[in-house]
Amino acid sequence: MSSRAAEQFARVIIEMAPYADEIVFVGGWVHALYLAEANETEAIGTEDIDITIPSTLLTRDRPTLLELAARAGFERDPISEMEGVAPWMVYTNEQGETIPIDFLTEGDSRLPVPIVGQPGLSA
Repeated sequence: MSSRAAEQFARVIIEMAPYADEIVFVGGWVHALYLAEANETEAIGTEDIDITIPSTLLTRDRPTLLELAARAGFERDPISEMEGVAPWMVYTNEQGETIPIDFLTEGDSRLPVPIVGQPGLSA
């Protein structure tokens, strides 16, 4: 895990704070949250960010998850503009390295599931 990826992950955590009680970070970054709490540093992980969300997630006067991802420096990947593809947000640094955010929810993993209350977001 690069320090740039860690910085970007931290930005995502900060930006997603309005939904902290309703979303769960999963995948290769989970250990980083526990290690930070335990003041440890050694672990192997991935640089993509996986976030599980409920299939209904109302904004309740908060920005949408896609807006918060954009605030953290992520842009919608053009591939995810294709019909039948879930939105995929990607951060690209100066060297062209990318870090994606994948939003995950319950349902058929072969088809995007529209998230009620989050305009334009499927998982």
